[in-house]
Amino acid sequence: MALRCSWMTPAEDHAALDPPRPLAPGLCSLLSAGFSLIEILVVTVILAVVAATVTLAVAGAGGERQLARDADRIAALVGYACEQAELSGRDIGLSFSRSGYRFARSEHADWLPLREGELRPRKWSGSPVVTLARDGNRVGVGDEFPDKL
Repeated sequence: MALRCSWMTPAEDHAALDPPRPLAPGLCSLLSAGFSLIEILVVTVILAVVAATVTLAVAGAGGERQLARDADRIAALVGYACEQAELSGRDIGLSFSRSGYRFARSEHADWLPLREGELRPRKWSGSPVVTLARDGNRVGVGDEFPDKL
């Protein structure tokens, strides 16, 4: 039995013991509607799995994007080297190794590697497997740059 601290008339006291009646039909079901803890946890787990899947998919595509970026960079640098060769009247060559590539300028009978500027030596992004072909025939790529172009 509950102890009350207010003054009530006997009629009000009797009405207080009756269970409350809804103000409108279906209002109690709307007021008690909500999500249980299990439902919230299930949704949280589903969101975590989806986020992990998206993260792994994006990380896996990063290597392809890096390879495409390397291809774009080397194509732009070869175009730039061709322009420089035309402007200077000297041949510019390109050599590859497993670790990167470099440009060299022809000085009479010698090839001098370019060390500075846009045509400086560059390393491959990541660790791709480098293969080179000329007229459909595979050309070997060594660990170091060749002595002669």
